[in-house]
Amino acid sequence: MKVEKTAQASMEYLMVSVFAMVIVIVLFSASLATTSQNISTQQAGESLDNLVQTINLVYAMGPGNVQFAEVSWPGEVTGISIYSLCKTNAEMIGCDGAQGANCNCSGAGKQCSNGDDCIKSSAVKVIEISGNELLYPTKARLIIPDGTDTAILINNFRYKIKVSWTDRKLIRLEK
Repeated sequence: MKVEKTAQASMEYLMVSVFAMVIVIVLFSASLATTSQNISTQQAGESLDNLVQTINLVYAMGPGNVQFAEVSWPGEVTGISIYSLCKTNAEMIGCDGAQGANCNCSGAGKQCSNGDDCIKSSAVKVIEISGNELLYPTKARLIIPDGTDTAILINNFRYKIKVSWTDRKLIRLEK
């Protein structure tokens, strides 16, 4: 009879220990997933900070200057682009209600034409797998050469982005 009570107590301790172990494992795996996501978001944010600081530095130094920004996008980043706000008709010099030939907005991404009179302000936009969009405004008006939006995006690889002035007083980003 005493052996049965000892065996029952041992089984109860074993069941409580297994239950506690399951809870610890679930909490550990949830915190590991959250930490991994936070690290990749921080890495993307640091790369964006570095890129925007370089853009603003080149803009402040004036035409003819070139700098390189070192960036590393984590695997969770799915796209990088430039988000530009176009000037309204009232803000554009010489427009009398209709947008000028070189000053039109197209698409949902608010891509202005590359005319230096058209772009009001710009920001670097990074899209993550989770759907998060990181948008960092800059002092300079930006362009990426046509068709190369994703060409300057290489995941899990550290590389340099060239930041330079164009002849139209815009800042160009290229790999």
